[in-house]
Amino acid sequence: MTTQHQPVDTGGGTTLPAEPSTQDSRPGDTVVAGRSPARMAWRRIRRDKFTTAALVATLLFIAIALLAPVLTAVTGWQPITPDNKAINPDTGNFPYGSLGGIGAEHLLGVEPGTGYDLFARIVYGLRTSLYVGFASAVLSTAVGVVAGLAAGYFGGWVDSLLSRIMDVMLAFPQLLFIIALTPVIQNALQTNTHGGRRSGSTPSTTTATRTSSPAGSASASASPAPWPCGPS
Repeated sequence: MTTQHQPVDTGGGTTLPAEPSTQDSRPGDTVVAGRSPARMAWRRIRRDKFTTAALVATLLFIAIALLAPVLTAVTGWQPITPDNKAINPDTGNFPYGSLGGIGAEHLLGVEPGTGYDLFARIVYGLRTSLYVGFASAVLSTAVGVVAGLAAGYFGGWVDSLLSRIMDVMLAFPQLLFIIALTPVIQNALQTNTHGGRRSGSTPSTTTATRTSSPAGSASASASPAPWPCGPS
């Protein structure tokens, strides 16, 4: 048993000793130590096997994305380096073999039509996804902090306006918006690729075919040019 004496100020400049206070300390009492949020989160992750497996897979993907140049240097193929020997022109540039060209040279095969190494394209795709994910997280956090500070500092109509904007953004179906926006982006990319001509447009080029009449005079007739298989 411990006794503590704390002085008490009476307000008139005189300090009187306080009544002794007692605090029981028993040998069998359990002392609860404080834990930080990071330590609590790590403890919960270790308890859940599925969460632990997901964490390991995420760290593995991040490591592969960061080591993409090293991995492609080992395999010897870059994501935009075609392997024309791995595709068969007689079958429409499909890869040789029944597994899409999978082998010691191409771990995941090659892309039909182009001969690009799929392993290199996947690891560099992970790298791009990692950049986009971190950039979007940082940008959204910065915008959210600034908007929250502005709403809390100014209040009034600023708070109401920002709150309504956030309600609309959270209630809007983002997946539907992405699906609707995909054809627009594809058309824009195809327009830039084909030099200002939209994919699927009909060319106005005509070819002149000279024919001979029974009288021997030559005449010219215009016929539409044949459209090649696929846009050039």
